[in-house]
Amino acid sequence: MSQLDRAFIRAYTSETPSRSPSAAAPTSDVPMNNPQPTQQASEAKIRTMTRKPTLSELQHWKNQGIRIDMPGSPLVGSFDETAASEGLSAPPSQDEFELASKNTAAVAEALDRLMSRVGGNSKPTVQPVSAKKPLVEPASELPSPTIEIQKWETEPRRETPEEEDGIVFVAGQEAATETPIEAAAPATEVAPAEPVSAPLSPTSEPIAAPAAKPYRQRSLAHPKWEADAIAWPEETDMILDLCGSEWKAVVNGLSGSVRSLAVVALGEGCGCTTLTICLAKLLAEANRRVLIIDEGTGPDSLTVRIGLNDTLPIDPQEKVETLYEAMIEAADQPIAVLPAGYRQLTDLTANQLQQFTQDFDIVLWDGGNRPEVWQRLALVHSVLVVRDARGSHDHELGQILPKLEQRKINVIGIAENFWR
Repeated sequence: MSQLDRAFIRAYTSETPSRSPSAAAPTSDVPMNNPQPTQQASEAKIRTMTRKPTLSELQHWKNQGIRIDMPGSPLVGSFDETAASEGLSAPPSQDEFELASKNTAAVAEALDRLMSRVGGNSKPTVQPVSAKKPLVEPASELPSPTIEIQKWETEPRRETPEEEDGIVFVAGQEAATETPIEAAAPATEVAPAEPVSAPLSPTSEPIAAPAAKPYRQRSLAHPKWEADAIAWPEETDMILDLCGSEWKAVVNGLSGSVRSLAVVALGEGCGCTTLTICLAKLLAEANRRVLIIDEGTGPDSLTVRIGLNDTLPIDPQEKVETLYEAMIEAADQPIAVLPAGYRQLTDLTANQLQQFTQDFDIVLWDGGNRPEVWQRLALVHSVLVVRDARGSHDHELGQILPKLEQRKINVIGIAENFWR
């Protein structure tokens, strides 16, 4: 409380001995607590209040000449105005402030020691996100939009006439190391060199040879390239919306025993490519891995219609070791496409087709009306013939179906196309 406030609530008058306690009692008994009779008779007229005084009470006490002490006011000293004015103007004792400051400093030091003893100076165990180094992914050096997904490369092998393309016959035999051959005198004829195995040193441990029988090992067993997505044609969604139940019945009829299906026709424009695309989309939605072999050429081929013509990884005229190196797999759906134009596609053998059926759930062969496809129908498990309902191939179809049955080619049905 400031000195001005104290001066406002204090009233100092001359205290004369002629003023009796009985004269001051009627004015002070009302606002203040009634003291004991012995205290009223004493010279030190000190009374206390348990509540805050009002302005009217302060004015009344001032008029009566009663001294009023508030919290913080000195309780000792003279009651005359001179002593009171000197007490108000005198600065506070320096000793009290020094003791208070020392006490505050001691409390602060004790609090610091207590906090260091209890908590200690432990470092935070959780680092902020900004302190962590961001993971920097290496920049992709693969072509865009297709991505090469081959993870390893095979060692170069010697080509032999009895081996098939893309197949290496591996037999269990002891490991052999090549030894340098010393330069010999020139001769007119040189016999074919046989592989020489270096003798094992007596200190070296013998290497156990695998006891398994010979088996087939392919250099690449999955599509080498990957596309972001397949652009389905608009007419595909329209056809599936119009007759979706019939298409689902066809897909359900293709059980797990049908591993390869050739879609053929007797003329151009019958709808083999459209039917193949619809089947592939429904089979992929059923979570079945699908491989599409495209035999078409030109702007109406399956590869062009699904938007993969601009993302061919290699030139179709380029020699490839296996057909897996030319396959493109979609990243968003379990579908792989073998584009048309590769020379090995016309020489597709039963062994290669069997490899495809082992790596995929079903192989769809978009054959169309090409003669080479009709000649190789015995390689596939089933055949689906597409007939144009407004065409004139009924006579030819009636002649060719008995021939397919004689050769034990499984014709699962004839699809009549009314779409233009």
